[in-house]
Amino acid sequence: MKSILWDLFLSVSGSVIFSISVNMFSAPNNIVQGGLTGIGTLANHLFSLPIGTVILILNVPLFFFFFRYLKLKFLMKTVVSTVIFTVFIDIGAYVIPPYKGDLLLGCIFCGMLSGAGLALVFLTGATTGGTDIIAMLIRRKKPELSMGNIMLIFDLLVIALSFAVYREIESIMYAVI
Repeated sequence: MKSILWDLFLSVSGSVIFSISVNMFSAPNNIVQGGLTGIGTLANHLFSLPIGTVILILNVPLFFFFFRYLKLKFLMKTVVSTVIFTVFIDIGAYVIPPYKGDLLLGCIFCGMLSGAGLALVFLTGATTGGTDIIAMLIRRKKPELSMGNIMLIFDLLVIALSFAVYREIESIMYAVI
């Protein structure tokens, strides 16, 4: 029971920290993050859709499609982390003030908070869903590929897509930072 509560604490803490990075720094400054979080941010910019809701909707088919390939414990922890993360993003959009100051500082703090938040979630043996799951499954089929490289490719594709949405080369440059 103690282990479950500790994992829940880490998952909630990490999800809140990660959602702050999206709401305070990434989304308001057109600095797209990779993966489904980046796609959710782009959908928000284009169609005013809630970022968390978009991320959750995109994750649901992944959970169902890859259910048989994932360990149940990992899947359950990831579903919990994903739901917590997406709910906090959508709630945070109304209560977290956007940072509109120096873009480089915003970019650095976005990266720090995203990294810290995701690290806490990863410590539980889970992810926030999305391309992490796809990368894990690709790696099972192609063990010579690293998870980091697979995720980097997905992230770079989303960042490149952001140019079509924001039409600012600076957005891509800050996203790469």
